Amino acid sequence: MFQKKIVKINKNLIWDINKIEIYNDLNTKEKILNFQQSNKILFSIIKNNDLYKLLINSIKKNNKFKKIKIKNKSFYSKILNNQKFDLVINCDGNNEISARYFLKKL
Repeated sequence: MFQKKIVKINKNLIWDINKIEIYNDLNTKEKILNFQQSNKILFSIIKNNDLYKLLINSIKKNNKFKKIKIKNKSFYSKILNNQKFDLVINCDGNNEISARYFLKKL
């Protein structure tokens, strides 16, 4: 969907995943989960840096796009509280945005 809706991604940048196996830590022969469908791609992965470059090159032509570089920690709070941005590209796993949305433990 991402590839169809936002930006066209070259196939040479994508690694398709068609099989995922998760094993027990104590017994490495015991599979806990096994995701696999014959000849079907489960999902694809791409390097963060490659995706970032593609997105920036694609949207910088749009006059509604405004790139803001974050220079201090207080700006993260403004982003989260104002919610006025349609797209936030967050490449830092150690900031307030990552902590609030991506580091929740079950």
